[in-house]
Amino acid sequence: MDDEDDYRVGVGLGLSALAGLATAGGSALSFCLPTYNPRIFAVCLSLSAGVMLYISFIEIFYKSRDEFIKSGYEKTQAYPLATAVFFCGMVLAQLLDWCLHRLFGFEHDHDEIHQEPHVTLEGLSRSPKEMEQEAKMTPLSASSRHKSIPTSKSCPIPAPSVTLSIEETVDTHPSAGSASSPSTSQDPPEATDKPKAEEDTETAPPQEARGVAGKEAVGRPSGDKGKLLNLSLFSGLALALHNFPEGIATFAAALADPRFGLGVAVAIGIHNFPEGVAVSVPIYYATGSRCKAFTWSLIAGLAEPVGAVLTWLILSNNISSTAFAILFGLVGGLMVHISVRKLIPTALRYDPQDRVTSALVLGGMALMAVSLVIFVAIGFDE
Repeated sequence: MDDEDDYRVGVGLGLSALAGLATAGGSALSFCLPTYNPRIFAVCLSLSAGVMLYISFIEIFYKSRDEFIKSGYEKTQAYPLATAVFFCGMVLAQLLDWCLHRLFGFEHDHDEIHQEPHVTLEGLSRSPKEMEQEAKMTPLSASSRHKSIPTSKSCPIPAPSVTLSIEETVDTHPSAGSASSPSTSQDPPEATDKPKAEEDTETAPPQEARGVAGKEAVGRPSGDKGKLLNLSLFSGLALALHNFPEGIATFAAALADPRFGLGVAVAIGIHNFPEGVAVSVPIYYATGSRCKAFTWSLIAGLAEPVGAVLTWLILSNNISSTAFAILFGLVGGLMVHISVRKLIPTALRYDPQDRVTSALVLGGMALMAVSLVIFVAIGFDE
């Protein structure tokens, strides 16, 4: 490996680490934001999708073709080979997604793509609009129905992939979705002889906190806390496995060209912020510990540099043009799959009326295009 290769390896590993740490940044940010704003998540995911799509189609794919040509293939052979490997990357990503769903019991419902996100901290399935309508009820009725649930304005809603896992699994347990569940019960609240002070004690928050996962975060019965914690940890592990190929993508892009690596790292880092929120908030609700919530988000994010390191170890003794060509093609297909199957649908969940999503996907493409033009203009294209 010459000095240029060493430089690109170092850049790739560094960019993968920074992109992964954005997950922990999102976790830390969730404890500071005063309110939950779904449009912020839609903006992050849409921009990220646009950047990744542009790089995949315009840069990574042709880099794969060029590497096939370098390895001795004719141009008429290199293009079909790059195309085949590109779509193999999509198939590989779909297989990985299927394995994660089977492993963690996720079942993605495509009919819900355009529905609003749901709060599932009590096994509920209520949209924010329904919660706002219920908030207009009498104080007694509202407090009876939502003694332990923060309002939709103050509660961050985990990303749909994490939310779906919590919601579906909790709903399968009678204790989490019994006949007296707040989401289904239509009976008026029954009077009890329990003193008000005792009720307040039962619904007191686990600790005083601030921000989007802050002081409205309230405790749950110990059994439900355990279920929520287990589900949250599984969701964090699933996110770590999801981040693993993203680390490979960032590293491979940097090996091809540090400019590409920078663009991919920025795109992945942007959409890792809401993922950090999605992992940390359920764990915080289950444990009352910011430290544990942040730690699990950090672990999920560190899967990206781990993926980069393993890729480097595999390729370090055999970095041939053919290996690069295959790697770039697979990564391009993987990034397109992530953008089309994950980022854009998730952004539309947070932005069901498509007020910003489509425009910002195109904006992300334009942003990446302009940045690459500037890089070429200033001579940073070598």
